[in-house]
Amino acid sequence: MSLNGNSRIADKFVVRLPDGMRERIAKIASTNHRSMNSEIIGRLEDSINADDPKYTPIHPDQLSAEEMAIVMSVRDMAKGKRKALLTLLSSDQ
Repeated sequence: MSLNGNSRIADKFVVRLPDGMRERIAKIASTNHRSMNSEIIGRLEDSINADDPKYTPIHPDQLSAEEMAIVMSVRDMAKGKRKALLTLLSSDQ
């Protein structure tokens, strides 16, 4: 699903979390420099993609220091710059 920057049109689903899970997610998301929503969506995508034999997840411990620095830089970018970078990278293929 592409939101094109408008979360108001995104599908929404209310989830009841067990006691303490919200705080755990918030802490993990903060550590990963992500919103709680991004953390949850990322983990759901990883779980769903794990069922696809063509999907190979990359975990942070598999990245070099240089690759991790790139990931962190991209995460800190404004959405417009991230989108521009992805467009630039995909145009070379």
